[in-house]
Amino acid sequence: MDKWQEPWPKLVFSQISLTSMWQTYSIFCFEAQQRREIHREQSVKIHRETMSFRFGQHLIKPSVVFLKTELSFALVNRKPVVPGHVLVCPLRPVERFRDLRPDEVADLFQVTQRVGTVVEKHFQGTSITFSMQDGPEAGQTVKHVHVHILPRKAGDFRRNDNIYDELQKHDKEEEDSPAFWRSEEEMAAEAEALRVYFQA
Repeated sequence: MDKWQEPWPKLVFSQISLTSMWQTYSIFCFEAQQRREIHREQSVKIHRETMSFRFGQHLIKPSVVFLKTELSFALVNRKPVVPGHVLVCPLRPVERFRDLRPDEVADLFQVTQRVGTVVEKHFQGTSITFSMQDGPEAGQTVKHVHVHILPRKAGDFRRNDNIYDELQKHDKEEEDSPAFWRSEEEMAAEAEALRVYFQA
């Protein structure tokens, strides 16, 4: 008769260092497998001498851009509806929100969140209006996805929703005369003040 054998394997015991295990995991797993649309560089240096930005039919000077990531950028507004009214756009000139890639969507909204926090603080707001006009019937006039960020204060409009009326006519070509635009110097100064918040 064959010798009886135990039905289970032999057990092996070993000490495990949780600290060492976490360090190994961080190096070989987390960094190598992190999702690019979530974990991306916080900001990228703006080369003011050589760089320009496409915003639909407009070419934007780097002097008015205060934040750039790998996929998005934020700029001051030439005709703000309220003080601190800024825009966040994808770097790729995409007309409709539905045409953005998932990593572009994630980056756009991460930047929007960061910028909203900064402009609310810098312009001493107490709330923020975020607005995106996606398509001509929604009021979009620049054929490039962009988010309006407007710091708000109590009483800044007689009716709170009047801000949407102002946004609706804000960029209409027939009402968008250069006579109403801010000077390049004023816009550059505002961008410089906001840029400080994003410097590492």
